[in-house]
Amino acid sequence: MDGMEVALANRSKMVIANKREKHWLKQNAHPKHFGSLRPPYLNVMDSLNRRTKHCWLACQNLVNSVVNGRCEEDDIELRRLPLATQLSVIKESSGNDVFVQAMISALPNESIAEGTYTDADLKRRFSKVFRANFLFI
Repeated sequence: MDGMEVALANRSKMVIANKREKHWLKQNAHPKHFGSLRPPYLNVMDSLNRRTKHCWLACQNLVNSVVNGRCEEDDIELRRLPLATQLSVIKESSGNDVFVQAMISALPNESIAEGTYTDADLKRRFSKVFRANFLFI
């Protein structure tokens, strides 16, 4: 082998070694392997992010309960779904958030215990009342 071939062989060995090292770092230098080297504020932010997502999902569940109620029921009164369970999940997921506590305390006790009428039921009821009153004018 002459000098050029030796240089090319050494160069290819270095390229392969660099690729192996990059691959190893990509596989093993994941944050889960170096949790203690992570700045502490990132752990706090991850926890806050998870709690926020959980609270958002609980609020979406509450919205779904208000909009749809118990879909399978035929009677307007039976479609009302009590909101106490959804609100307790929101309280639990929000921690001691003052804004969330104020919003929950602003809800009427009747809607928490007995539920609310669905949007479709209110629209149907309003249209019946409107038609009945319109006929008498």
